[in-house]
Amino acid sequence: MDSLTKLKKLIKRGPILQIALDLLELDKAISIARKAYSEEPGVIIEVGTPLIKYAGVEAIKKIRQELPDALILADMKTADVGALEVSIAAEAGADIVTVLGAVGDEVVEEAVWKAHELGVAVQVDMIGVRDVVKRGSEVAKLDVDIVGLHVGIDVQRRRGITAAVLTRAIS
Repeated sequence: MDSLTKLKKLIKRGPILQIALDLLELDKAISIARKAYSEEPGVIIEVGTPLIKYAGVEAIKKIRQELPDALILADMKTADVGALEVSIAAEAGADIVTVLGAVGDEVVEEAVWKAHELGVAVQVDMIGVRDVVKRGSEVAKLDVDIVGLHVGIDVQRRRGITAAVLTRAIS
């Protein structure tokens, strides 16, 4: 089953939990991913930006080897060369690749074109976007698969935002 089909099947089930592996220790990340997936196979395993920057796309490859059927998101936070970064992540085993919402439409379009050619999905990450409703509407017209509302960890800590607060805000 290709990535887009897996994603659509998961979306039909209802709300989706995405587990972000935002740490540097690959072995620990694999252990967390294994546990999360064994308890809830409908989870999206996010290979976080810090892990990708520290361990490279090898992190995506190793998590794919451990969890061949999992839905894996590579949090690349692509800002340029959309098609190339999607290709890199997809080749490593990602099902979903993130592109920053604050970038120009051209980057998003290139990422979507390449992702759909390769059978993977694009999530536009709205971190740092001031008007998420407006930008979300704009990128939805570019055929993206997911618009992700993302409140960064630094912002959460500084403003005292908890998971409970975010849950109430989107409910």
